[in-house]
Amino acid sequence: MKTFIKLSLSLIILLVMLYPASASSQLGWGQVSLTNKTAPDFELTTLDGSTKSFNNFRDGDNSIIFFWSTWCPHCRSQLMALLNMKEELERKNIKVVLVNEGEKITVVSAFLEKNNIDFEVFFDTDGAIGSKYQVVGIPTFYFVDSAGIVKASEHYIPENYGAFFASRKKNKK
Repeated sequence: MKTFIKLSLSLIILLVMLYPASASSQLGWGQVSLTNKTAPDFELTTLDGSTKSFNNFRDGDNSIIFFWSTWCPHCRSQLMALLNMKEELERKNIKVVLVNEGEKITVVSAFLEKNNIDFEVFFDTDGAIGSKYQVVGIPTFYFVDSAGIVKASEHYIPENYGAFFASRKKNKK
């Protein structure tokens, strides 16, 4: 029995030492934050079937990227919170991008129609963008300022989300 325990512990230590850094960051070990770094651009298929770039979509505006899925109860409640704030966000020129993680367009389209949701939806079918953004669980929000810098990430939309954008004024040409 002691030999089994020693062997098991040795195997666990070996696996931890050999575990790739990219995979460990997805589990929260040694996670590198994107805060105060340039938000990675991405180009994905949208709900209407076209391909759009995040940077072209936000066009120099402050933006919120929301990683979510329809099957996630907390994602649905946060999506409804965003929907309730839609007019306020539009008044403040904050663009909202919903990045759906791994679902079929037909499933998402039916959900959006049923709930009268009309945000721009990008489809991360293989999770590559979620990995690029180091998403560890959904829902996840990224707050990107007008210069394209990630100001914060949260698993909910805080009441004081505007503070993330307050330090930099939009300077559009």
